[in-house]
Amino acid sequence: GLYFILLIVSALLAFAIAKKKNNYPFLVTILKYTYRVLVTILYLPILEYFLSISNCVENFNGDQVHYIFTERECWSGSHLTHAIVGLLMMILFIFPAFAISLTYFERRGDTNEPTARINARAEFLVLIYETVMAFTLTFLNGDQFDYVWIGLMLIGTAILFLKFMLGSPFHKAFFTKVWSTLTALCVWTSLMLFAAKIFERNVFGGSLVAWGLGIPFTVLYVIAARDNRINLLLLNVNKFKNATELQD
Repeated sequence: GLYFILLIVSALLAFAIAKKKNNYPFLVTILKYTYRVLVTILYLPILEYFLSISNCVENFNGDQVHYIFTERECWSGSHLTHAIVGLLMMILFIFPAFAISLTYFERRGDTNEPTARINARAEFLVLIYETVMAFTLTFLNGDQFDYVWIGLMLIGTAILFLKFMLGSPFHKAFFTKVWSTLTALCVWTSLMLFAAKIFERNVFGGSLVAWGLGIPFTVLYVIAARDNRINLLLLNVNKFKNATELQD
């Protein structure tokens, strides 16, 4: 309910701004940070809450039942109604969240906000990744699908790492390093999960040890790597033979 109230208030503010009658700057600030929380910290919990209605498992009799309320048979009676409503509400939540994530960034480098982004493409990819993984783990939750979700996790985290590491979406290099480190650790974890799945009957414990040993090296690699914007700058500067050509 709160989310839809925010959408209505946002629409009214947009109308007021279009009419050049915006006298509520404090309300704009509140909406700004509320939406930031919704599309970052609260996005995945809310998405999983809507998806949990459709999360079903197979019982001993081979019937599909809800993963918590095992006495409730899935895709029939009231469960079908609740699942449809949950999916519709989820769609109404996802697409505005995508739109917010794509439009919330600050092109100016002199902004006072330390986490300001040059563009919002990297955050949008994070939401796409979280959405794909949430759907995958909800509807492909059997052991036979382990390679599917591990593969999607590996591909998704690799794309995010390259986007943050090479794209440098933040004005502040520190936050680019933080996100690059987090995504690099996710890639390393995905690789170790893949290895653990392959050798789960033989050396599963060895995969855990390798994962732990690889964490500091992964962090050091990201910290030591030079900002890609500096590499691009040097590449462009090296095209000139002397300072005179650079001034021209």
